[in-house]
Amino acid sequence: GRIGDREHVDMIAEALDNPALEEVAALALLMMGDRRGIDFHARALTENRRGLTGSPGEIVGRYGGPSHLLLLRNSASGGADEGSLGALLGLGLLGDPRAVPVLLKALDHRDRKVSDVANGALQIITGHEEEMDQPGWKSRWNLWWEKNEQSMNPGVRHRNGKVFETSILLSNMEHTDPWVRRTSYDELVITTGHALPFDSDGPWRTQQTHLRGWKHWWKEAQGW
Repeated sequence: GRIGDREHVDMIAEALDNPALEEVAALALLMMGDRRGIDFHARALTENRRGLTGSPGEIVGRYGGPSHLLLLRNSASGGADEGSLGALLGLGLLGDPRAVPVLLKALDHRDRKVSDVANGALQIITGHEEEMDQPGWKSRWNLWWEKNEQSMNPGVRHRNGKVFETSILLSNMEHTDPWVRRTSYDELVITTGHALPFDSDGPWRTQQTHLRGWKHWWKEAQGW
């Protein structure tokens, strides 16, 4: 999947019928831009599958589209279990402003884990931050949304308060957090279909070399 040789897509897809390989095969298909990769995780979320190494809700949110909004909303309403928390985060990664009311409601949940994830998901979409240990933080979130709702288009993916685009992922690949670098790289490969290397945990100079290659590709892709 990471090599990106699409000649092997059908062979990988056959592994979806093997319970021991299905999740890995779905991830490989996702890396290669095959729709069956996201469909597997959407079904896992619908069925509330347990025992997977990754979070179906997070994956559906990060790599899905507007058609997955209802699925994530329904899954996020389940409470404080792992699947619901993943779906809450997925709503943030989906970036559709129509998810904001659901996330604002989740701030009032009695379980701190739910409100914590909802707060983070809101930050991912809007770029706005509220400290949870400060009095009145929930009210400030609602007031902020009342003032800014009209500036964000429903059905359009947003990240950090901006319309989502490749340059955001390139910027995140320079983040100090290795997890942010790794997930941004995977997201970049999957969303663009381009598979240049990037060693997210390697030496700084190696990362810079890889970043220059990605930025050069992006300039050429834009016709600069």
